Amino acid sequence: GIPKTKTSHADSSAIDAFKRLRVSNPINEFTSEFQYNKHPLFYEELTAVNGSVSHNANFSAADLDVTTDNGSMAGMQTYEYFRYQPGKSLMIAQTFIMPSAQTGTTMQAGYFDDDNGFFFEIKGTTVQFVRRTKTSGSVVDNAVTQANWNFDSMDGTGPSGATLDFTKTQQLRIDLQWLSNGRVRMCWDINGAVVLAHEFLIANVLSTPSTTTANLPIRWLMTNTSAPASAKTMQAICVSVATEGGDQTELGHPFGFGNGATTRTVSTIPFPVVSIRPATTLNSITNRVKVRIESINILTDKDLFWQVIYLPTSITNVSWQSPATHSSVETDIAGTAIVGGIITHSDYTAGAKGQASGQGRVPFTSKLPFSLDKVGTDQSRSLSVVCARVGAQDAVVSISFNWTEVR
Repeated sequence: GIPKTKTSHADSSAIDAFKRLRVSNPINEFTSEFQYNKHPLFYEELTAVNGSVSHNANFSAADLDVTTDNGSMAGMQTYEYFRYQPGKSLMIAQTFIMPSAQTGTTMQAGYFDDDNGFFFEIKGTTVQFVRRTKTSGSVVDNAVTQANWNFDSMDGTGPSGATLDFTKTQQLRIDLQWLSNGRVRMCWDINGAVVLAHEFLIANVLSTPSTTTANLPIRWLMTNTSAPASAKTMQAICVSVATEGGDQTELGHPFGFGNGATTRTVSTIPFPVVSIRPATTLNSITNRVKVRIESINILTDKDLFWQVIYLPTSITNVSWQSPATHSSVETDIAGTAIVGGIITHSDYTAGAKGQASGQGRVPFTSKLPFSLDKVGTDQSRSLSVVCARVGAQDAVVSISFNWTEVR
């Protein structure tokens, strides 16, 4: 018979977290850099005790500054929690410059929040990778110091021969297999070579999942755990979150809502006909569901000018309701006035003469996060469809939102 040849690949950055040979088809879930500002729509600033975040235009970075005060903190975290797709490798590339290490100051960068995640850390003068987990019900940091990294300690003695200087600009790479017990690899990209430094192995090792979830935010953070000798500045520079494995729209739970037969009469003053926002919890768990707006449908008997407004300052007489038992979204059709916010879309819909048959439909794609804040209580990142009549007569309007919840 024909001889059979078995081909295998050494464990390196040439394969993804599922040991598949990497090809150039990662799909970006999120990218950012700080060329023009601190991206206040994407990032929440984490500050305490005189810590601050400022824009560094020359570096295209965000400067995280802590003082010599105990508890001084400065950080940046994405509002969005990114969706890990089971069966696909999730890859994070994150760049930063950390200052010289000192006792009493902890510096962190990675894919994590207060409860779970994977990140690089310099704690005092100790360099380490950390797996943070809340699977026990309490937060536990499982740290692996640099000397114990299981592939390359990056101190000149490892296979790469490279020695990392953490006061120089660095690019951290993380890829996750997850599936609750899949491996997670921590790498450094140096001059075009991705060097695997350490991998967290879970399957057949632990009796619990590695973390409660792999749906997490990007974070850079510097914190004083005591009163250190010097004030410090860390630069947060750039990040990419990508799913490896080709372009495939995530499936999810479809939902829709509108004012239906309860039509709303629109005059010359912009009027919030329908609004939606993230609920604070789903099944009593903090809501980190990804919501993808699929379409907005408009029915009007008169010509209409309409806008989609994001992050309004306030909505008058609003009455938030849950449209369905299993939805992570709240809806409103009672609002009577809206103040502030960002106009993300504007258009006109033609009305029919004497009958409600004019219709407009628009797909909605945006990088803006439809999500809560770090602590899970701020619901201000809402969306409203706001309308005003075009002609001399008031318009009778019905509007619907359709969205998909990915979880």
